[in-house]
Amino acid sequence: MSGSESEKDIETLIDVYKSACKTVGREPINKVIHFMNLIDKENEPSIDGYELDLSGNLPEFKNRRLDQDDAIALARELSEDFLMTDINLSYNNIGNTGAIALGKALQDNKFLEKLNVSMNDIEAKGTEAICTGDSNE
Repeated sequence: MSGSESEKDIETLIDVYKSACKTVGREPINKVIHFMNLIDKENEPSIDGYELDLSGNLPEFKNRRLDQDDAIALARELSEDFLMTDINLSYNNIGNTGAIALGKALQDNKFLEKLNVSMNDIEAKGTEAICTGDSNE
């Protein structure tokens, strides 16, 4: 993947995130956009994909951790099948609703290999949704 293709992918990823936030009535979190921009700078573009660390225990998120609506917005990105191979959402305030949205998005995602949602407010129903993509609604 060339540098310009990689930059286009990240720009598209950010646009999808902003659009998804608007859809759920949420202002995009500048730190999330900042971390997405760092993907190109910190990870060498490759067919292996990218890692995105949005862990709530990072200093950048100490005053505003990700919640249900943020997870829903991020799930929309995952369903777009970007080259994200590893996403860390640990230590946030994501519950079952966010987990169900992530699970549904993962059904069609071909690239994500690791998703860390530890230390969130996700119960059995949300865990099952992430593992199976089925919300049992």
